[in-house]
Amino acid sequence: SRVGGAIGAITRHIRANDLMPGDRLPSEAALSRELNVSRSVVREAFRSLAAMQIIELATGKRATVAQIDHGAMGLMIEHGVLTDQ
Repeated sequence: SRVGGAIGAITRHIRANDLMPGDRLPSEAALSRELNVSRSVVREAFRSLAAMQIIELATGKRATVAQIDHGAMGLMIEHGVLTDQ
């Protein structure tokens, strides 16, 4: 799915750029242009990543990398985020 592809691309961006907890992600608009998807797809990917506690969302602010705990790490592995599945 487009959302799944966006989730993979965003997590690869986090890894490739060695982003740390608190670091900001590109804006929804920038990611939608880069990934050639609508902003609603990026927004849904952000919501999914926030639900997995990989990123944090705050109204009016750019998404940031979350402090990853062991539970979130398990979800990432289960969903193939760390294994490029």
